[in-house]
Amino acid sequence: MFDGTTMKIEFSPLILIATLGIPAASSAYEKPTNGIDLSFAPGSAQLAMAERVKLVRLLEMIKEKWCPLEGVGVSAHVNESEAATAPARAALAKRRADEVVSELKAFGVPPEIIYSVSDKYVSRPLPWTGIVEVEAVGGSYQMPCPSPQNEHGFHVRARR
Repeated sequence: MFDGTTMKIEFSPLILIATLGIPAASSAYEKPTNGIDLSFAPGSAQLAMAERVKLVRLLEMIKEKWCPLEGVGVSAHVNESEAATAPARAALAKRRADEVVSELKAFGVPPEIIYSVSDKYVSRPLPWTGIVEVEAVGGSYQMPCPSPQNEHGFHVRARR
């Protein structure tokens, strides 16, 4: 029976460290991600209509299900056979990344959440070369979504 006096409890430092090091179940949260690969004709930085359709489908799904859209990554790759020199391959990769970023902006993705990279001096054949990878990261769907929609229908975080 508790008699109202204060009890002093000694904790072993090892037990305290072990307890603090275990993540709570509620912190095990993964952000939804979804991505597509956009193919380009050899040596081209022009996005074909079929590839635009793939991009639009991804963005429409995001508008419907994500609250908010937090980021879109664009990663461009070039096949070694597409350009003779490393600087030419790097320039082609940059043009491809820029083309996809331009499309994302045209479809209403806020520019401040677009992250773009391109291969620098590809010197060997890689299995994923010749494409641009687009990966979007967002929050989970909530009804109603507390994040405002922009004029294109994307839920985005309010600017501070």
